[in-house]
Amino acid sequence: MVGGLGPERAGALPSNVDGRPFTHRDFRDASGGLRRQAVHYRIWRTSDEDPVGAPIELGGEIERIEWHVHIANKKASWYTFADNLGERGYRADHPLRNATITGAARRELIIDPGPRTLSEPGTQVSCDRSTIPAGYPGHFPADLQPQAIDTLGEAHMQADGSLLFVGGFGHAARRCIRR
Repeated sequence: MVGGLGPERAGALPSNVDGRPFTHRDFRDASGGLRRQAVHYRIWRTSDEDPVGAPIELGGEIERIEWHVHIANKKASWYTFADNLGERGYRADHPLRNATITGAARRELIIDPGPRTLSEPGTQVSCDRSTIPAGYPGHFPADLQPQAIDTLGEAHMQADGSLLFVGGFGHAARRCIRR
């Protein structure tokens, strides 16, 4: 199940892990590269009396939280980007990325390290090429240039039971097609 996604407050900027106010300068490191960012997931309890609700945490009546994480990058096999057009789905005739690659070969464009589960606070799991679960048909394309993509990130379960997902390193690549 996917819950509502977005910042806790509409229009809010990301937060720094050390609590400092976040500014536009915090998006980049000293060399001008984009910093990795994390998404913070919490479970919220709501009721008819409190439709806004509040996040729940481990402890007291909450004895265990189990997170199931499955991230995949299907961008290379999806539709061409067109601003907000795809928000409600694309029309059947919208052009595909890499449209000349068809059939089973399109599956080769997908990066899929498979599902992961976390249930112990303080644990983390990597979503990378070397940790594809046994029996799962995960995939990382080979022959990427200028560099391989070996990870899509990692998930961290926090002491309070929330989940941080830190994305990969922003590597972009193209596939060398041998003809």
